[in-house]
Parts: sequence; structure tokens; C-alpha cells
Amino acid sequence: MSELQQPFVADLRRAAEGLAHARASGLSADAMAVSMYVRDIADALYCLRLTRHGELAERLARHATSGFPNLAELFDLFSQLVSELLQALESGSQDAMTSLGAHHHQQLARLAAELSGQGGNAIDLSGLAYRATDQLPDPMVLAADNHVTPATNDDIDLSDMQGLVYFQGSSGDLPEAESHAGPPLDASDSPSVGLSIYDRTRGLQKLQAMAQFLGDSGSDELARRGQLMLADHADWLVGIGQEPLARRLYGLSRTLDLGDLRADADVVDYLVAMLGQLPQPSKITGSVQSQTLFIELADIPTNAPALERINQAMQVVNGRLQPVENGLWMILPRSLSRLRVVPFVRNGRRYAISWAQFLSAETCTKPRAVDLLGEVEHPRLRIHGQSGAEPFVLYADAVLPFTVANAFVLPTVVGAPDWVAGVLVGEDAQLMSWLIPT
Repeated sequence: MSELQQPFVADLRRAAEGLAHARASGLSADAMAVSMYVRDIADALYCLRLTRHGELAERLARHATSGFPNLAELFDLFSQLVSELLQALESGSQDAMTSLGAHHHQQLARLAAELSGQGGNAIDLSGLAYRATDQLPDPMVLAADNHVTPATNDDIDLSDMQGLVYFQGSSGDLPEAESHAGPPLDASDSPSVGLSIYDRTRGLQKLQAMAQFLGDSGSDELARRGQLMLADHADWLVGIGQEPLARRLYGLSRTLDLGDLRADADVVDYLVAMLGQLPQPSKITGSVQSQTLFIELADIPTNAPALERINQAMQVVNGRLQPVENGLWMILPRSLSRLRVVPFVRNGRRYAISWAQFLSAETCTKPRAVDLLGEVEHPRLRIHGQSGAEPFVLYADAVLPFTVANAFVLPTVVGAPDWVAGVLVGEDAQLMSWLIPT
């Protein structure tokens, strides 16, 4: 087990023990407490890059508080999977993780099928969202990942990188793309009338104020329970008024496999504009995980000129481009009002980058390093990321659990460094500087 993994494994152990204790008196005795511990397990699993397990944990936590009966068997299965993971992680051997074997993945698939049957969207563990992020891929889909270009861990000179432009409501950064009206809009596709991005931001601000109030209540347990409930409500609020990708991308590919994926209008505008600058793919496939879109374009060239045409637009939406064999992955937040981020601490201050741009983190032995934040002595960690098609490196003292955060853009009259897009506020109501690598 690496030094970076240790705190997250410890969090996973504590949450698993808390879940066992809460269940000892029966699931119905305190469903909220059970849900809280499972959400903590999900957070730790995401930070350990066990995203399939994390997604199932998050879905199970929601069901625990939604009145679904007969979940005891699913919790038993989930607890067994977590126990196997802990045993492998705490052994300190990567071989132990890969040796979990087909039975573990079969049980994981069984849990996914059972949770899909409980309502909500079906869970496809072979989807792009998991293939692109999970450190323990299912053996059945492992072959699909073999052609992915591995991320480099070499140091990068940030002085040669292009600057980023944060979206301020202007679409002039890209040439106009061809307009695609799409199929007729039925009632289920209609965005909510009368709800603007401004209205939604005001709603998020009120939820954030309630989370802050709970944090000041003096009860850690009450604060945690309330903040998780508010986070679920904030995720629902962000979804109101989002546009269906299948309708907006109609005509941009011979085949679309996007299901009911939705995103904010400004994000979709940039996605349409980027696709208009590329050759038409034979198929566009999409999935979503943790407020993040994973779009796969099949059968298109991914040479440097093609990526350069859409590089800045992908940087604008806090995403990254991943060339694969005969295709391209586009990974980006579905909203710039609320997105999943990777928080880190440096010199006592909190910063965060978009989770869509995060690649990896590793221990650092340099006595001195320089990045966009300036010079730092004896950094403990080195964070590797990618903005659009361009890699970047940041140095940190600690990486904190990943979180979904509300985003607030700094007004133009407020002076700030070029690399600050605004302020992010996560579930714990702590402020983080929102970084845009430049």
C-alpha cells in the first residue's frame, strides 16, 4: 500500500466498521446512519480509484433511505465485497488486488444487477466511465483498455502550456458549428420552463448556507447526515433544465448510444461545437459517473491538428481528451455549476481541480518544485493532470477525499491570479480555490 493510499484505506476501514455496528441493530432501526456509512465507504472507494465499487456503494446508500424493502441480502453481499477489498489493500501487494479473481467480479456484477432492478438507471459496469477510471478493471472488459495511451509521469514544464479561458457565456472562442435541430422534442425531453442558470445558482447557494448552518450546529453526526441529504438534493437540482445529449447531437454521427444523458446548455454548446470541428465519428457512445460525462467517438483520426482544433474548448469546460486506437475519449463535467473535484492542501490552503482532469498522484522526493502556484519546498505529493490535450503537474502536501462541489465564478471586478476560476464549496462547506491550469 502506498503512502498516498493509507489515509483512504483507513477511512474505508472506519466506515466499514461503522456500517457493521449500525447494522447490528437491524437496517430499519437507523437507515440514515447506515446510508451515511455507505456514503463514506463510497467516497473512500472513489479516492482509491475503485470506481465500480464506489458507484454501487453510492446507489446502495440512496436506496437505504428511499424505503426500498429487502435490502439486507444486498448489504451482506456489499459488506463481503468491501471486506475482500480491505484484505487485499491492507496486504500491501498489488498482486493481492489483481488476484481477487473472477468470483469477486461476478459478485460485483450480481450486486449491480440487483440494484438496477430496484429502480433508477441500469448500471453497466463495462461502460466507458469505469474503463477510464477504475484501477481494478473487470477481466471481461480488460481488453478494451489495452489500447489506451498511458499517462506519463515525467515532470512537465508548465511555461510552455497554453492559457485557459473560462466560459463566461460567450461562444466566440470556437468557429460556429453547423446547427442540428434534431428530432421533435417530446414532453419528457422538455427542460423545465422558467428555471435559469441564475435561479439554479441561487438554489445551490441556499443549500450551501444550510450545509454551513449544520456544520456550525456542534453535532458532527447531525452535520454529516444533513450535508449528505443536501448534497443529494443539490445533484437533483442541477439536473433540472439540463438538455438531452441525444437530441442536441442528432446528425453528428451515424449512430448515437447516449441513453438519457443530460448536461447544462453551455456544456452541450461547447460539445456540439467541438464535434463540428472533427470528422464525423461512426458512433458516439456516452455514460456518466459522478456528475462527469464520458463520451467515446469511434473511427475518427486523433492526430495533433485535430486535437489542437478542440483543445481550448475542452480546457474551457474543465475536461480532457484521451486518444485511443481509432477513436477519442472526451471526459468533461456535465455542469460548471456543480462538478466533482479533487481537493488538495498546500501550505495550509485548500485548492481543487476538476476530477475530469485528474490522472494520478504520487509521492514526491524533490527538495524544491515549481508549478503554477509558485515555488514550494519539500512537497509530499505530485499530482498529474491533463487539461484538454495538455498535461500539467501540481505539487501538494495532501490530497483530500474527492467531492462534488458547488462552483461560484469570481466576478470580473475581483482581482485574482489568472489560474483562479472562482470558489468551490464541497459537502463540508469548506472553501477551495478553483484552479484552471495556465
